[in-house]
Order: sequence, then structure tokens, then C-alpha cells
Amino acid sequence: MTLDPIEIGDRLRDRRRRLAMSQSTLADIIGTTQGHVSGWERGRHLVSLETAVTLSEALKISLDHLVLGK
Repeated sequence: MTLDPIEIGDRLRDRRRRLAMSQSTLADIIGTTQGHVSGWERGRHLVSLETAVTLSEALKISLDHLVLGK
């Protein structure tokens, strides 16, 4: 199984938008910068496991869904 940063980024962006949350707001919630959130959403960087857990909690989605699309 290969993790696809573009697919993860798409799921991240879609969920954030469904919650009507800006990248800056999400960044503030998880303790990072808007630039990091943008990089993840564009698939430029793969989130670490620790960050993926934090993101799934902040976005109220399962880790499986965020990372694997399940």
C-alpha cells in the first residue's frame, strides 16, 4: 500500500471546506502554519502520522478516511 499525498490532500481540503474552516483556522487549531496546511492540501508534503491523527481529530473524521479514503 502506498500513501498518495495528493489524495490525502484532497480529502483534507474537502473536509476542511465542508466544515467552512479556513486553512489559517485549521493551522491555529493544530498548532502549525497556514503554509503547512496549504502544502498538505496540494500534495506537496505527506503529513506525519502524529499530524494525521491531530488533523483527523480537528476535522472530526476517522484516520482511516483521511489517510486511506475508507
